[in-house]
Amino acid sequence: MTSNPRTAANPGQMGAQTTTGRCIVQRASTRNLQGPKAAVAYIEAHLGEPLTLDVIAQASHYSKYHLHRCFVESLGITASAYIWRRRLTEAARQLALTDRRIVDIAIEFGFGSQQAFTRAFKIGYKQPPCRFRRGSALYPLQLPALLADEFASQPPADRTARLRFASPDDVPSWMELVGQTVDGYPHLDEQAYLEALEGAIARREALLLDCNGRIGAAIAFSRNAGSIDFFGMRPQLRNITMARTLFGAAANELGPRTATVSTTTFRAGDKADTGYRATLLSLGFSESDLLEEYGYPTQRLVADRATLAALCGGAHG
Repeated sequence: MTSNPRTAANPGQMGAQTTTGRCIVQRASTRNLQGPKAAVAYIEAHLGEPLTLDVIAQASHYSKYHLHRCFVESLGITASAYIWRRRLTEAARQLALTDRRIVDIAIEFGFGSQQAFTRAFKIGYKQPPCRFRRGSALYPLQLPALLADEFASQPPADRTARLRFASPDDVPSWMELVGQTVDGYPHLDEQAYLEALEGAIARREALLLDCNGRIGAAIAFSRNAGSIDFFGMRPQLRNITMARTLFGAAANELGPRTATVSTTTFRAGDKADTGYRATLLSLGFSESDLLEEYGYPTQRLVADRATLAALCGGAHG
């Protein structure tokens, strides 16, 4: 869950092979994207009103079963989870930036009572609203989803992504990706992250999957620390194939001097996790130390570097 690519005193040697290549991208179809786009627009315009799948589906002119399937396919979470995360994010913004009563904020964002709001807030932000208001840095659990048509299904010839190192020209697109994957990085400081990203790019410690000129997924790592410091994938594209490609390529770049690769993520059972922990475990990471980062409970995961590097066997070209 480390949100900032770490700086390294010595960038070390490049991997034995140049990390390039392509991987197949599994995308939601353009047709199936229209329902989630309409649903997101309705949710954002009515965030403080009663919102059920029936209401959203009727407003979006889709059956609720079709909408549910397409929403999860496109965003990786259910509509109810998206609403919960968006409401908490906007409530946190009100806590940090206004002196409104907590009960009024709770009612405005559909929590029914201050008690229900406090329970939900402690699940999402790991502290009660009153403590958050007293001095915690404002950070979002979920920003408004941006579902772009160019990441929907393309003709077969265009359904691959090019794996390459990030360049300074990629920073705007990378930061856009960060905004869409912020759910995995509590307490993200955007300015500090931007500065660290520029350093990672300069050291060639930032890889991305280029989908027709836009970043579909990205990973930042540290050769010095032997760590994966950032991994983000657009919700529309989340699949294990792309994750394997990026983690395998990063492990290859870490080189044989690194025996074990580490990263941090949510602890088991954290309801704020939208699937990052499960992805890492499926890639071969195992549990290690329990940590706290910026006051947030996390866990270090570790994996054998050679095993991870083998995941990208077809990525070189």
